[in-house]
Amino acid sequence: MKFCLIDRIVELQSGQSIKAIKNLSLAEEYLQDHFPGFPVMPGVLQVEALVQTGAWLMREAEQFKYSTVLLKEVKAVRFNNFVAPGKTL
Repeated sequence: MKFCLIDRIVELQSGQSIKAIKNLSLAEEYLQDHFPGFPVMPGVLQVEALVQTGAWLMREAEQFKYSTVLLKEVKAVRFNNFVAPGKTL
């Protein structure tokens, strides 16, 4: 199963920065089990949304000559708030 965790890129400065959004709704398949009665976006998918956004920045800067961008490592991630349906990441 593959998730597209970006709804829209709202800002892109080639090779410099990118800003994307994900509007979370109850229609997201992964919310059915995470957690019953308290649906929130899993932290690992929040990290994946960040990776997908960064991959767009990297691929666009290289005129999309690379089809895949891989993340090597994530350390010391902290989540300050839950991302629940109706919220924007």
